[in-house]
Amino acid sequence: MKTLFLSLRSTLVCGLVLFSQCLTAYSQEINDLVFEGKNLIDVSVLKGDPSGYTKAIALFERVLAAEPANTLAAYHRSYAELRLLMHGVKQDEATAKAQMSAASEHAEALLQQHPQWSDAMTLLAGVTMLRIDGMNAMTFAPKCTKLHENALIADANNPRAYVIRGMYTMNTPSFFGGGADKALLHFTQAIALCEKQGMTAAVQVTTPKPTWGYLDALIGAGRCHVKMEQYQQGIAYFKKALALAPEYAWVKQTLLPRAEQKMAATATAK
Repeated sequence: MKTLFLSLRSTLVCGLVLFSQCLTAYSQEINDLVFEGKNLIDVSVLKGDPSGYTKAIALFERVLAAEPANTLAAYHRSYAELRLLMHGVKQDEATAKAQMSAASEHAEALLQQHPQWSDAMTLLAGVTMLRIDGMNAMTFAPKCTKLHENALIADANNPRAYVIRGMYTMNTPSFFGGGADKALLHFTQAIALCEKQGMTAAVQVTTPKPTWGYLDALIGAGRCHVKMEQYQQGIAYFKKALALAPEYAWVKQTLLPRAEQKMAATATAK
């Protein structure tokens, strides 16, 4: 009887060890998928490749199918959807509406699950910002403003909240409180926070948590200066972004050359 008991105990211990190893391997696979999707978004931003966002979304969908409560997978899926919308891919109206609806639904659900999370409010603010047009501004603009305010109340040190607020402000008419000069304040605050927190890498591979924002803030600040015809300052920000990410297509091929051309034209006119 004692031998049988020892044998059963040994079998049980071996089974528990094997189960624990399988569970650890499964958790590692899930974490690897989240990292892979997050990094794919960062690389896609630099390349200006919208197909990378759809691939990342598919990865996060796989994770969420296995773990519906995986917060980081849900967050990065919404972030990838926001990036896809920001890219402005030309497509038929039905597809565009479906993508906007999915992004809004997922961002709303994330905030409902984490009502005090600044980054969840920031994502929803970004999606809501992109929904604003001449027909619905009275509905979505106040919602967007409130989300900005709440995101900063929840975490005044969240650089991504300042980035999205800066984007919103830069594209808001001055008689509604917007403008490049006001937006610049938000972008420079985001830059300072990212530098203080050590979140300046173009592709952040050390944590699965949200880390984007620094390059967006540099580019936003540069664009604000260009809009204010302060070309030298704008060019300095674009070059700083390229120093971190030399392959950043939008900056390298569009923003920096245009700013340099405008500065040269201004100098010639004088």
